[in-house]
Amino acid sequence: MHDDLPNHAYYRHNHGGWTAAFVWQITDWSAFWRTPMPLFDRFQAIFFALGPRLIGPITFETDVDYHSRAPIDGYVQHRTRILKWGVVLFEAAEGMTLQPDGRAVKVEASAAQFPFRGWPTPYGPITARVDADARGADYTFPGFGRTVDQRVDIVPGGVDVVQRTAWGVGTHRLRAR
Repeated sequence: MHDDLPNHAYYRHNHGGWTAAFVWQITDWSAFWRTPMPLFDRFQAIFFALGPRLIGPITFETDVDYHSRAPIDGYVQHRTRILKWGVVLFEAAEGMTLQPDGRAVKVEASAAQFPFRGWPTPYGPITARVDADARGADYTFPGFGRTVDQRVDIVPGGVDVVQRTAWGVGTHRLRAR
């Protein structure tokens, strides 16, 4: 039905559980301090950047469920979690509707952060667009008081995720769990 469309091929390839070390760097401290953001987001950004040096790696997990519904109605479920010692520090749940143009993806999401995981809030707006060759995608979403630009590329043995803000960058090599 839609199997030949790039957005279907991309999410079908990424179906399953993935994990990586969560690596976040503050690359411009001056811009970081100038960026308006809630105090908790500022604390979390500093923790994500400096915490692994003090307490070891932070884990980034993502689960993509393409096969349950997407072949029928184009709906993909996606969950992202950032954890340390089994404690979920951030969690986002996303419903992605693959658009008939074969590249666009409509995203509706909610997110919760430690210690408020019991109260997820709507999260967005999020944009997503799959490359014509189905080997990557570009996303934008809110984070740390600004927009985060995210590039995802399918690479041999995994998926590379690069997240950028005006003051920081995250790089993650996801491997199948």
